[in-house]
This record gives sequence, C-alpha cells and structure tokens, in this order.
Amino acid sequence: MRFIHEDALDFKAQAAQLVRPQNIAIAGLFTALYIVLSYFNIRISSVLEIRWPFLILAASGMFGGPVMGLVVAILSDITSTILTGQAFFPGFTISYSLMGFAYGLIFFRSRITIPRALAGSTVEVLISMTLNTLWLSMMYGTPFMALLITRALKCSVMFFVNTALLYMILGMFRQVIQALHLSMQVTR
Repeated sequence: MRFIHEDALDFKAQAAQLVRPQNIAIAGLFTALYIVLSYFNIRISSVLEIRWPFLILAASGMFGGPVMGLVVAILSDITSTILTGQAFFPGFTISYSLMGFAYGLIFFRSRITIPRALAGSTVEVLISMTLNTLWLSMMYGTPFMALLITRALKCSVMFFVNTALLYMILGMFRQVIQALHLSMQVTR
C-alpha cells in the first residue's frame, strides 16, 4: 500500500481540473469557509486555542489535490488578512500554502486513516513550530528560541487535538463527497 496516491503527484492534471468552472467555485467556497471558521477559534488559554481553518486546507487538498490545497491556502490567507485588517506578512502565506500542498499529498484520493491523520497533524505542527515561529520572531523581534519554547508546548498539545479533528472531520467529508459523486452520476 502506497501512502501517497499516484494521482496526488500529477500536478498538471490537477491544475487542468482546477480551472474548470465548478472547481473554481468549489475553491471559492473553501476559501469562504476558511474565512468564516477563522472567526470561531476556541481560546483555551493565552497561548492555546483550537483553530478550525486548517481543516478547510486539509479538505481542499483532499478534494482537489495538492494544487487546490495550495491555491485555496494562498487565497484564504490573503483574503482573510484583507478582511480582518491584519498586517499582511508573506511568510504566513508560504506556511499555509505548504500546509495545503502537503495535505493534498497526504489525503487526495486516499482513505482517511489514523496514520494519515497523524501525518497531516505532523505537517501542521512542524510548520507551526518552525516557519510560523520564525515569522513571529521576525515580525515582533522576539528571540526565536524564546518563542519556540512556548510554541512547542502549544503544538504538542494541539497535535493530538488536530489528529482527532482531521480523522473525524475529513472522514465525514469523504463520505459527503462520495455521496455527491454518486448522486451526480445518477442524475446524468
């Protein structure tokens, strides 16, 4: 059994699919969902909060592959930055685009399993601990190691929460997509 589906590496075919009108609309819906969900983060402490938008990046990668995951991540980050009035920092766009791309590699045309959910959560934690910590250090002038220590605790806790969320939510999303594909075939 291969961990990455061979279609996940066919970037040319994914790009050709992405420009189809229905997939442009779906990418727009994923972007809108990302923005809406970013308003519903659950703050547990001053450093720890449950964030939902990463699930949209994973779902877009699962639906359209690494190319759609990357595009939705870029659009989502830029659009949400504009709408919320936050300062734009391109480093975070790079981080999110890498996440969307990696989620596409892991989840595209694949069953949602615990090892895949663990891999998806590992990607999120590694990018959050390394790149996002670097971007925050650059933005605020805080020493990288000082930020890394506090963020490592947060990321280690969120690793398990994110793994469970990826497994449950993407599993349900996979069922919805399969039902939609079946209903579309019946109506043709």
